[in-house]
Amino acid sequence: MTCPYCGLSRGLPHRSDADCFRELDVEIAAAIQRLRALTRRKGQLLRVRIQARQRAAAQQAKRQSRPVSPFAGRKFGRKQGRSE
Repeated sequence: MTCPYCGLSRGLPHRSDADCFRELDVEIAAAIQRLRALTRRKGQLLRVRIQARQRAAAQQAKRQSRPVSPFAGRKFGRKQGRSE
């Protein structure tokens, strides 16, 4: 059941316009509180995501800056190019 004037189902029955206004104020305050909580959570998630991307970029840059050994990929113990 909802109020035919304000459309809220909270605090029924509304006996006057003042009751509707009061319940609308309560509903708006709850919505603002929820919006603030969601905004904070979004900020936290964005910070975590940015930090993860920064770490990944730093690791990639570190890998790319390593000098390549002239012996990379060679097998030791046998000379390459000769069959025994």
